[in-house]
Parts: sequence; structure tokens; C-alpha cells
Amino acid sequence: MSVTAYGPPLDPTTDQARQWLTAELAKRAYRDEPGLLQRFLDWVRSLLTGQRVDGAHVPAGPWRVVAALVVIALVAVIAYAVLRSVRVERGAGRHRHEAVLEASDTRTAALLRASARAAVSQGRWDDAVLDGFRATARGAVERALLDDLPGRTAHEVAAGLGLFYPSESVALSAASDAFDRVRYGRRPAGEAAARAVVDTDGRIARARPAQEETAPVPGGHR
Repeated sequence: MSVTAYGPPLDPTTDQARQWLTAELAKRAYRDEPGLLQRFLDWVRSLLTGQRVDGAHVPAGPWRVVAALVVIALVAVIAYAVLRSVRVERGAGRHRHEAVLEASDTRTAALLRASARAAVSQGRWDDAVLDGFRATARGAVERALLDDLPGRTAHEVAAGLGLFYPSESVALSAASDAFDRVRYGRRPAGEAAARAVVDTDGRIARARPAQEETAPVPGGHR
């Protein structure tokens, strides 16, 4: 059957049908575009082999191999940093609502405060942050500013004490963040953070609550 002016024959032979199908599938619309990762891998392979993905030959040289290795190393470092950050945030999120004062820890505020100061003098910054903020929490309970709720979190302690020490609200919040980072995020504290927590506890211990007579005690009655 011959081709008419209105289009191809309606009854093509097997060979003709195969040719048309091959030509149609070769069109760009039917080709899946590679994803970002695949394009990156193809690009690295082109550096290592000197052969571009599109088939055009590129003279290979030592600098191409070095460039590929550097790129791979950078990607590996970035990937590790991202994954580690995600794990830290997830860890902190899982423990965000756990208590500052554990039931098994019966130390007084004075003992906790002494432990925190000793940790600072010995350069044990993590211990200083943990015991320093625990001293703040224990001291608030001993002074009946906060009730002894077993599930009170670091941020709840900071928020509750902020009612009595409004000028220390920012410092208390920062101390609670430092406590959570060390205790639950497993991120080591530095000297500045440790000294700030211990200094904040010291100021709270010496200061008279600004609203001692009128402020409600969060979570209970005085």
C-alpha cells in the first residue's frame, strides 16, 4: 500500500512498523532525564575516565583524578556532618521532655553547686554544665519556688524561675539549652558555656526573688 497525501499507509509492513516505533521511542520525550545524583556520578566518572557522558572524549590527566577525589571527599564530609546533625537533633528531641533531677540523685543544691565548681576548676565542662543547672533546679525546689515535680524539664525549670528572676530569664534559657545539648544531644560543652551556667546558678542562689510574695508557683501551690 502506498503513502497517501494524508499520511502514512494504514496497513504498514512489519519492517515499517518496527522502524516507526524505533524512531518514535528515540524522541527526547520518551527518555528519562537522569536525577541529580546520577548526573553527579556521571560527572565524577567523566573526570576519572576522561570520557564525558555524552560520548565526547576528554583527554584524561592527573588533575582530573585529583579533582574527582577532592569532590568525593568534600561530599563525604558534608554528608557526614548532615547525618550527624540529624542524629543529634533527633536525640535531643526524643529526650526533650525528660526530667532535670533524677529520682536517684538526692544531692542537695549545695552539693551540686560544689560539684559544678570543682568541675570548672578541673576543666570538666560537661559536668559543670550538668551539675550547675541541676543545682539551680534543686535550689528552686529547696526554696519552695518550684514544686518537686519528678518530670520537670530543663526548659520548664528555666521558665518557672524566670517568673521570679525576670532579669535572668535569658541566662536561664541559655543554661537550659546548654544542659539539653550536653545531656541529650551529646554535644560537648565549652569553657564559656560551663562558666555561664555556673555563674547563673550562683546569681540565682544569692538573689532575692523579685516576685517572691506574689508570683504563683508553676505546677502547684505554695
